Amino acid sequence: MPFGVDSYAEPLYSIKRIPTCPTTPPAAQGGLFQERAGAPPCYAERHFGGEGVFKILLLIAIGFVVLALFRAYQRSLGQPSSSTREKTVEDMVKCAHCGVNLPRSEAIYSGGNFFCTPEHRQLGKK
Repeated sequence: MPFGVDSYAEPLYSIKRIPTCPTTPPAAQGGLFQERAGAPPCYAERHFGGEGVFKILLLIAIGFVVLALFRAYQRSLGQPSSSTREKTVEDMVKCAHCGVNLPRSEAIYSGGNFFCTPEHRQLGKK
């Protein structure tokens, strides 16, 4: 034996066998998931217990409701109120010289006619 190594040395690592779920049907065991003495719970017992799934679905539903409320609130902030929108509507008038339509607040009123610029007011009606 080289360097004094035994022929029956322990391996550097060991493989532990993880117990699996029992193979008997749940009804024969007395319930859906029956705890096994001294053994860790199997995958189905850990991840698909009745209460855990309900809690996850409830959290997802609450998340969707919160997200919908948040988006509705953001949309309401981006739109002006109805009274503000009504104030922005304005009558349009036609320039007596060139015929261009413009808001009444931007038009120049002179001699019973509306004009778009001071030059058109000086030139008068066509």
